[in-house]
Amino acid sequence: VLEKFDFIEKIYSSDVNFLLLKLKGIEAQELQESLKPYRILIRDCSNFDFLDSSYIRVAIKGRESIKRLEDALCEIFS
Repeated sequence: VLEKFDFIEKIYSSDVNFLLLKLKGIEAQELQESLKPYRILIRDCSNFDFLDSSYIRVAIKGRESIKRLEDALCEIFS
């Protein structure tokens, strides 16, 4: 679902309930601010070793949460 967004450079899949995403053309903090009105929180990973402000972590709590994120991103970037 998230692969369709041009600003997502890479999705690192995981066996746990979150995804690590590498962004392009937007920084984590900017995306965090854009998602606040939608009450969606993402984790800026810039304080992790070997990651910078182009990485975010997204918690996955089921298909509904992915759909909410997808809808918000469509509105923000349309």
